[in-house]
Amino acid sequence: MALKKVIRIVGLSVILVAPLAAHHAVATVYDLQRTTTIQGVANRIVVRRPHPVVHLVVQGVGGISRTWVVEFDDPDTRRA
Repeated sequence: MALKKVIRIVGLSVILVAPLAAHHAVATVYDLQRTTTIQGVANRIVVRRPHPVVHLVVQGVGGISRTWVVEFDDPDTRRA
């Protein structure tokens, strides 16, 4: 009986804490001191939470096109 109670408490704790640990600070993932320029055609724009995304088709060396997926910071964070 006590084992079931412990399992329930641990399970509930994992469910409640997981969403808090899932999000990250931008500075821990990206180098904010460095900039990069990409020129291409916007193929798809996805406005969603927590990060808007733009798909760019970029012509590379030899005429080979590549799709870059550019993820932006949360716009709500900037307003705050």
